[in-house]
Amino acid sequence: MPAFNSCRPQLEALNAIPVKEAVPDSRVSMLEAQLATWAQTRNMPVKGHVLRYCLVWWARLQGLISLEVEGHFSLMGFDPALLYETEVEVLLDSISDSQ
Repeated sequence: MPAFNSCRPQLEALNAIPVKEAVPDSRVSMLEAQLATWAQTRNMPVKGHVLRYCLVWWARLQGLISLEVEGHFSLMGFDPALLYETEVEVLLDSISDSQ
């Protein structure tokens, strides 16, 4: 697909993320296989386990942003930026834990 050709080097670089692959025959491995198939049908050079990890990052961080934008954190008495930064640290730690 032409849309992915412009960012092909970045997509290929994602495969260098040291994400641990799922246990065979698990739900996680089934999801990784589905994501790998999706990527292959779009000629994307990204492995399924890396796509799963990126999808989790996107969903978690986008979820926090959405909650903040809608004002759900305003009455809770904490700094939403600190929550976001903490979540990024947790996600980064999970990369180093999988090495």
